[in-house]
Amino acid sequence: MDESRYAEIVNASRIPAFGMIKESAKEDRTLRLARIFASGYSTVLRIPYSKLMIDGPGKERYVFKLLQDWCKSICRQSRMKLKVTGQELVNPSRSYLFVVNHISPLDIAVMYATLPINATVVADSLFSCLPILSYWMRLTCSVFVERGNAINEFVAFKEMIRQLKKGRSLVLFPEGFLNKEKGLAEFKRGGIHAALIAHVPIIPVCLGGVNEVLASGSLTIIPGRPVSVQFGEPVDGDLLDEDSKKHIETVIRDRIATMQV
Repeated sequence: MDESRYAEIVNASRIPAFGMIKESAKEDRTLRLARIFASGYSTVLRIPYSKLMIDGPGKERYVFKLLQDWCKSICRQSRMKLKVTGQELVNPSRSYLFVVNHISPLDIAVMYATLPINATVVADSLFSCLPILSYWMRLTCSVFVERGNAINEFVAFKEMIRQLKKGRSLVLFPEGFLNKEKGLAEFKRGGIHAALIAHVPIIPVCLGGVNEVLASGSLTIIPGRPVSVQFGEPVDGDLLDEDSKKHIETVIRDRIATMQV
């Protein structure tokens, strides 16, 4: 199975989240993933308050905290044995582009749960079809990318630059898909270059074990597995030589590959 299964479920469902819950219940009799999906509906009660809030940093902090608490709950329900290192390398007074390897549908939840500063995500447009989650993601100014649509990808790239220049931190998965193989797939060039244009440092992040909890294409949570999140040393693009800037995706990929060893 691969991640295209999720798109098929979403596209075939009048209410995508219910479609996911229904299919996961067929596959996993413990209903662990179905319960995780259902837990998101508890945040509906906080939507009216969010609509009354004035746009600005306070609202963004509120929404990020809500998402982070929800994602921490997902990690607890999955009984992940989380080990997080390198958070002290993140300066809370700066904004960053976090560049992360992509191995599981739960990667975004793990990142939100462990980020030491407010950040938003560059995500597949599939997430925009999940009503409650996409509502909160849009409030944090998440950037949705429709893979294979060159115009949309260019618009998303410009939006990344705009958000970084405004001081927001972003999380990017530059492989562009869930990598089921060992090691790293090729990093796509575009997104990482947004950090160079915006003069924002890049923090490589290495995830490990998340695919053992929920594999690509699966709807079955395997509880109790160890999961690691490593935040690496920031890479300041302004201090790199021209060749390294030109091949920044390779520089960052090599950093993450070293962290996997």
